[in-house]
Amino acid sequence: MTKRYKHLFGGLLLVCLFTLSGCSHETSIGGNEDDPGQPVALRLQIGTESGASALPLTKASRDMEAKEHEFINSLVVLITNTDNRIEKVVPFEFTSEQTEEMAEGKLKSCISDEFTLTTGTKIIYAFANCEGLLFDDVLKATSGTQLQLPLTVTWEKEQEWIPNDNKGFIPMTAKKEVTIGRNTKEVSIELVRLLSRLEVSFCNSTDADIEILSWSIGMFNQKINLFGGEAIPNVGNDSNWNISDNTEKTVSASSAIEAVSYYVSESVMAGGFSVDINRGTGTETKYTSRTEIPRNHIWPLEILFSDYQLKIQIKGENPPIGGYPEEVTSDLTGSTECFIKGGGPFTLTPKLYKKDGATEVKGVTWSIDTSGLASELVKDLSSTDGQTITGIMASAAEADDTYTFTLKATISGGAATSFPVTLKFKDILAK
Repeated sequence: MTKRYKHLFGGLLLVCLFTLSGCSHETSIGGNEDDPGQPVALRLQIGTESGASALPLTKASRDMEAKEHEFINSLVVLITNTDNRIEKVVPFEFTSEQTEEMAEGKLKSCISDEFTLTTGTKIIYAFANCEGLLFDDVLKATSGTQLQLPLTVTWEKEQEWIPNDNKGFIPMTAKKEVTIGRNTKEVSIELVRLLSRLEVSFCNSTDADIEILSWSIGMFNQKINLFGGEAIPNVGNDSNWNISDNTEKTVSASSAIEAVSYYVSESVMAGGFSVDINRGTGTETKYTSRTEIPRNHIWPLEILFSDYQLKIQIKGENPPIGGYPEEVTSDLTGSTECFIKGGGPFTLTPKLYKKDGATEVKGVTWSIDTSGLASELVKDLSSTDGQTITGIMASAAEADDTYTFTLKATISGGAATSFPVTLKFKDILAK
């Protein structure tokens, strides 16, 4: 039997957003759905889904930002009939090179040995690195047995957990319904990480050092869905946890502390996730504009200390079916989440104010930083005059499409400060 192994690149797999929504369908050309139960030889192609490089980039999909230990360390693939009875435990035989990659959680993709399956509708279940979440009766199931799966699993490792060969690897799952025909030769399926990576950094744009005694962010779920497509469980009082750090640190004036990564389970928190900072004069609490953390994404969270505040005027043009564009103008103060309706050109006019909110800072030049945030959602985002930010949607806006970039203000004399700005788009017909 000839075995073929290869790494998969971006164009080979379906490029997906966020998680798999329910079961997708794949029907082979030439298969005869009216003639089930006929044997057919095929292979299964397994890869990791390309998670967006940052949460707000809903159109982006790359695994370029994934770290070591965020890929396959162990793999079990089961194929069931529609009655959930296992017809096949998919066989894999790995090369010595792939085995070495798996030992470090680095294997991105593989192709199974050729195996025989009968034609008809099947459901494929794939589990990678799931030893800490599922019982052996699932991971060691055999053909002919009834597959019983929980809807949710419990994540108990919490903030101290970092994926490596001593503590385990990021669990990944996939579920896909397919129709196997007599001409089916290969079926592909993408594993989706059940966790997201939160990257916390501190930035001080003031002229004085800042002492931080402790900080915390939360809360996050212990209960997470085994597969995508289900509503993210709300964070409950009986099953939650937070990220905290009681190590004293100094953020020097006009400097930043490099981001530290934490792995969090998918969570929803109405009103945003709380960020508590203790600077010795009591605890100050802020809330993130993001209220939901789906699986398989990276969320860069910068905690910014600034002597300034940002105000933005937003103007968007909605392209009409006929006639002149409709212009919608609004002002934004005290928040950096900008709502833009439709998919036409838009203009942001930022202004910098001192902390009192009344004194405008003059002589400011504005620029943007989108380094590492490739997106198919927004194009031509730029500041050509240093005073306004212009851009346009690459495609029609969908509900809750978002995009985040860093807006930098350079003040006469060389002082600078920056603000994370999230553009949140609405459908053109939304009220």
